[in-house]
Amino acid sequence: MSKQITVIIPTYNRKNNLRNISNQLLNQTLNKGVKLEIVVVVDGSIDGTIEMLDEEYPTIHTIVGNGDWWFTKCINEGFKLGFNLKTDLFLLLNDDVEIDLDYISKLYDSYNSIGNVNCILGSISYSFYERDKILEAGTYRYNRYFGKYHYYYRTGSKVNPNNLSGVHKTTELSARGSLMSSIVVKTVNGYDEQFVQYGSDTDFCYSAVKQGYDIFI
Repeated sequence: MSKQITVIIPTYNRKNNLRNISNQLLNQTLNKGVKLEIVVVVDGSIDGTIEMLDEEYPTIHTIVGNGDWWFTKCINEGFKLGFNLKTDLFLLLNDDVEIDLDYISKLYDSYNSIGNVNCILGSISYSFYERDKILEAGTYRYNRYFGKYHYYYRTGSKVNPNNLSGVHKTTELSARGSLMSSIVVKTVNGYDEQFVQYGSDTDFCYSAVKQGYDIFI
């Protein structure tokens, strides 16, 4: 059965970074039956981002904000377009990440291995400059009483990525590299825009858990 994945990338004045991730997305080796749509939400950029997208990437969907959307509203506007495109899964990415050309196929395989079509699956992220330095790897427990996260690996930990495997439950995720069912997004009603720039991704995960959905990394 065919599936559509819609990638959402908010951006602001990072034309060169955006060109890099756009090329990596357009050259992905996808699973059979998987269709990829890319949505870039440009919020007030004045560095030629919009012109670059128009000229170099005609297949990428572009949404233009008024400069006051910030991160959270950009994501929600991307969700709206994704629903119009009849997407099955959303993938949220930052404009300054780099991914392997089989990244989406591996993430999609991991998602399917869970056996739960309606969930959120995040990606471990590493530093570009120190390839064994973890930036984020999820949390296995959150102590509400002390307000403390228990991390699988703390930011800055040095771990060879070849030594890590599997899909593991987490209590929260950043938006960087999060694959999620459109049903989860509809149920939670997107990101809460009272969190204008920071915190909406964590809040979204909490809301999803309250609705009975699982989160993995």
